[in-house]
Amino acid sequence: RGRIKHLDVVTLLRRIQPPLGFGKFCPHRVACKRLVCMNMPLNSDGTVTFNATLFALVRTALKIKTEGNFEQANEELRAIIKKIWKRTSMKLLDQVIPPIGDDEVTVGKFYATFLIQEHFRKFMKRQEEYYGYRPKKNPVEIQAGLRSIEEEAAPEIHRAISGDLTAEEELERAMVEAAMEEGIYRRTGGLFGQVDSFLEPSSPLQPHVASQRPLQFTEVGSEDLDSP
Repeated sequence: RGRIKHLDVVTLLRRIQPPLGFGKFCPHRVACKRLVCMNMPLNSDGTVTFNATLFALVRTALKIKTEGNFEQANEELRAIIKKIWKRTSMKLLDQVIPPIGDDEVTVGKFYATFLIQEHFRKFMKRQEEYYGYRPKKNPVEIQAGLRSIEEEAAPEIHRAISGDLTAEEELERAMVEAAMEEGIYRRTGGLFGQVDSFLEPSSPLQPHVASQRPLQFTEVGSEDLDSP
């Protein structure tokens, strides 16, 4: 029926040499990132169509409408195809380039979630190795500049800190770092149909420069210097 399991797509494309495939030396992580860019529609049975996969391979390899807002690029490409190939079936066109409004699951969304979860697991492992225990999701209060820790971990670790850090904030920061590292949200449209606020200039995550009051100098007369 011209379909293949999306898990088999990675194996297949790594067996095909470039420029069409990824090549046998392509790491699995890099192959997943390529599938995020391809972003084919994912059927309910976990398969992708041959037409959509081939079209996505050619489109990403030649960088055809791959920059800028994702949905806008799709609409522009749909208009170009309908203008040049007027007899193109709308069913086929919707299959390779889904129209705006189809909030369906795609390969890009699936592998983006997979990469974020993989990075998050590595982050939690680093946290466990650093602190000696796995941080809980419940907020941890700060008292007297020390992180209050659960009784079983308290004898092993006491870390002096300043500010009001919580485990919840650490988990959220891990998810943001994962998304930034994978480059998933670099496009203004995003894969999930919304603009990501933490990349905007007004993002609260950007460092703020504290304003300082300029130094003021007062002129001192000679009579003031002579007085005891």
